[in-house]
Amino acid sequence: MSKVYLSLGSNMGERKVYLEQAVRALSQLDNTELIAVSPIYETAAWGNTNQDDFLNIDTPEKAYLLGFIQSDGSLREDIRLFD
Repeated sequence: MSKVYLSLGSNMGERKVYLEQAVRALSQLDNTELIAVSPIYETAAWGNTNQDDFLNIDTPEKAYLLGFIQSDGSLREDIRLFD
């Protein structure tokens, strides 16, 4: 298994609830082990600053394969992999 780090964030609606749901979903993935979850922290929006601030968490994971699929079935293009 490879160790991967995910940074999750939400700036719309029930931000904390969305992050909690994401962590719960990650913990139930096959071939994946959720190692830890950081405390929730808030960051200001950047780029387009005319939006709400973000709540964020970071999670180290062990996974055989990690893919991010959007609701329309396409692969997200904003995924960054680090060695």
